[in-house]
Amino acid sequence: MMDIPLLNTFFSWIEKKSGSKYYIYVVVLIAWVLACPHSRPGNFQNDIWNSVMLKSRDLTNTLSQFPSYSNAAKKVFRLTVPLVIKLFHLKPVGVLIIQYILGFLLIIFSYKLSLRILKDAVSATFISMGILFTFFGSISFCDMSTAWFDGWSYFFLVMALFQRNIFSIFFFATLAAWNDERAFIALPIVLLFHQINKDGITKYNFKELLLLNSKSMAVLTAIVGYIALRFYLQFQFGMHTPAGDGAAVGLSILKQDLYLLPIGMWTFLEGFWILFLLFILFAVTNKNYLLVTFILALTLILTIVAGCVLDITRSGAYLMPVIFVLISYLRNYITVNSMQYILFFVMTVCLIFPSYFIMKWGTDIYFMGYPTPVKFALDLALKFI
Repeated sequence: MMDIPLLNTFFSWIEKKSGSKYYIYVVVLIAWVLACPHSRPGNFQNDIWNSVMLKSRDLTNTLSQFPSYSNAAKKVFRLTVPLVIKLFHLKPVGVLIIQYILGFLLIIFSYKLSLRILKDAVSATFISMGILFTFFGSISFCDMSTAWFDGWSYFFLVMALFQRNIFSIFFFATLAAWNDERAFIALPIVLLFHQINKDGITKYNFKELLLLNSKSMAVLTAIVGYIALRFYLQFQFGMHTPAGDGAAVGLSILKQDLYLLPIGMWTFLEGFWILFLLFILFAVTNKNYLLVTFILALTLILTIVAGCVLDITRSGAYLMPVIFVLISYLRNYITVNSMQYILFFVMTVCLIFPSYFIMKWGTDIYFMGYPTPVKFALDLALKFI
């Protein structure tokens, strides 16, 4: 067990403060100031927002009037946000206000979920703060003009993990799937979490992993329901998602992106890759080969999907929910104090490494969202250079 007196004092202080019912809300607000990427004011007069508002008026619109390579054309089956707009008669500003709220709730429920799994407020704090310092946790606060709505999908996935009621699990899994195809691809992670999130289990054989419980069945039902309804919409209304080279999606894009994948993969989880490596070590040592195979297969699938599109980071970040599967497993082998040290290091790595957005578009290789205080300091410094 590690023993660094200064850190132990810090951990004890967090433990004491976490007793307040306002603790996590205050922590998230403070951390948000440090982590929130600098973003430009929203521009709602573009094809992407036009396609969103068009879908809100006609959910079965094929969006064929937009170029196949555009993000606007790919929103054919991304119906969750348009449906919310339709139900509540929202304007784009209203959508962004909700998105900001969901961004905060994502971090808060990540804390609550981590606390439930690890039963330790210190570790839960480091996990939630680490998430906030990544693309996964910060995109809700800087996606203004692009109308990607990944923050919505990420929130729905976390809530599908957090819920215990099968109808709530189905509800949030369905919202995630209909918000973005990549969220649908990530749903097996949610299914796997509900399958293994049990106290005291150290062996994950075929029975444990393949004999689905009611929570896992709720996720599977959402998956099957999505596929069935999507086929219906496709054949009944001629709705199709653009594909192929002209749509900037496919293996040809993967070949172009191949040199970006190493750094791109890092941005999927950033410091949380440490947990991933520890999981592999303990799982292989304890001969949980089937579980390792499932995790590696899901990681490979999401990595290939990310490589087959231009925006690598925002696609690969759908892997982030896997960290809750990892901590559900690792809690059986790592002491509370050791877990605190590991997660403190994980959070520190996420904090130090800026929230890069790896993307291949024209001559641009990546974009980076500087935290607002850093952007302010840089702008101030440039005035004196």
